[in-house]
Amino acid sequence: AVATAAAVVTLMVAARAVHRHPAVRSILLATAAGVAFGMSSVFTKTVAVDWTGGVSAGDLPSLAVIGVLATAGMLLSQASYRGAGLAAPLATLTVVNPVVAAAVGITMFGETFRYGTTGTALALSCGVVAAGGLILLTTERLARESAAGAAVPVETRAVPAPVTTGGRGAEDAAAELLLAELKVPDDVTLPEVVPSPATVPSAAAGPDAVDPAAVPVMPYAPFYGGPYVPVPVGDRHLARARP
Repeated sequence: AVATAAAVVTLMVAARAVHRHPAVRSILLATAAGVAFGMSSVFTKTVAVDWTGGVSAGDLPSLAVIGVLATAGMLLSQASYRGAGLAAPLATLTVVNPVVAAAVGITMFGETFRYGTTGTALALSCGVVAAGGLILLTTERLARESAAGAAVPVETRAVPAPVTTGGRGAEDAAAELLLAELKVPDDVTLPEVVPSPATVPSAAAGPDAVDPAAVPVMPYAPFYGGPYVPVPVGDRHLARARP
């Protein structure tokens, strides 16, 4: 149990270190999940063998280890599917689980392959084929990620630094940035502003006369290349018609 926990934690740390490569990260997490599931199968076998005589207090640690390993395997397997698809992590989990269980069974429980040397050769050949398939799935995923990263163009553009001053100063600075980007062609000539003479009646004309200070002098100036037509402005001194 201690060796299994150390192996799972080591694989998790390695997956954390290569988080920028989703395919490698998913393979490491799937391997950790396969180790956890395989060892939970080993502990399940030990508890099942002793089950005929009834569950004793000595089996409680094994049951606790089974629950912890099974839960860890499920969480790690789900984490391995994130960002790397389903093919490579699922294949890794499917292969690592029985390999770990078989290795522990052969080394610690005295189990052997059926049909002697022939069965051993067939089992090892199948293991080699499965490992080759895992390598192909992983390399294909890595090649696909690198091709997708190379296909996305990265365009950098100089952006003026944002103005951090507050209040009116921020608005003036933003206006200055906008005006700085405007360019006026050299061949554009602006006409001179000629103020129109204002003929204002004198004060002796009566109470309905227009106050000279209230009449704005609005010249005809260019507005986006065209003449600017002034809008009539109302006067507060004009008499209103009353019923």
